[in-house]
Amino acid sequence: MLICAKKNRGLQCIMDYDFTGKVAVISGGSSGMGKLTADNIIAMGGKAVIADLNPCEEDENRIFVSCDVREYAQMENVAKRAVERFGRIDYLCNFAGGDGIRILKGVRDFLTVDVDILKWEIDVNLTAQMLFARAVLPYMAEHKSGCIINLGSIAGAEASAGSIGYSTAKSGAMHGLTMSLAGYASRYGVRVNCVSPGPVLTRAAMAKMQTLLGRAAEPQEVVDLICYLLSDKAAFITGSNFMIDGGRTCMKKTV
Repeated sequence: MLICAKKNRGLQCIMDYDFTGKVAVISGGSSGMGKLTADNIIAMGGKAVIADLNPCEEDENRIFVSCDVREYAQMENVAKRAVERFGRIDYLCNFAGGDGIRILKGVRDFLTVDVDILKWEIDVNLTAQMLFARAVLPYMAEHKSGCIINLGSIAGAEASAGSIGYSTAKSGAMHGLTMSLAGYASRYGVRVNCVSPGPVLTRAAMAKMQTLLGRAAEPQEVVDLICYLLSDKAAFITGSNFMIDGGRTCMKKTV
């Protein structure tokens, strides 16, 4: 069944999952797909704890906790604040990350790019996802359930000579983290999956990337998949990577 949330939430039709009483920690949740995921979870009865460097509006269903995901102590603080405010943690969505060369205005040349940018890309896009899971898993273990979503990228499936740090962080290392963490977390009833989007219309430039379907994804399409994986409908899914790219990764092999 589908429901349509109120227009002032900025949502379109979304799946009617029951997140009543569920609490999600969302890194990078002040904007983009992280914010949209929080909006969806709240619209379906849940609570959201936003871990970001950029503040967001707060209300009875959403709190903001400043967090630099390069600092483990700050991640631990987010988890502690989530439990203090809402009593539990059910979900972790690791949205924080991005192309460091674009964000930090570096040069797309491996021999001249600032080494600190390469380190930033690994720290924020890979290491942070592992450490945030470490920070929240003890709380999930207390009630023997939970779900962690890592955010990969099509960059992990395509070679990128101009973005070596970012594509490395989002590649097999991310998938290995997801599978290994799923193997460990299963003893606590916690599922772990990875969602790897292709071009998404969070930036205009994404519309220029070719796909088999001839377009980039709407952000809501990616968030619909994430909400499904968080929900009880996906109770038998763990340790998997879901590529949502309009067929881009297989395009050169089939066309």
